[in-house]
Amino acid sequence: MKLLKAQKLSTTLELIKAVLEDAEKKQVTGRSIK
Repeated sequence: MKLLKAQKLSTTLELIKAVLEDAEKKQVTGRSIK
């Protein structure tokens, strides 16, 4: 049970990390366009 929760947490963290990285990339490209 604990292991499953840990796996879910790490998966969520990976998702958040991916979203943040994507947002950063968009910000960088947005700045270069302006």
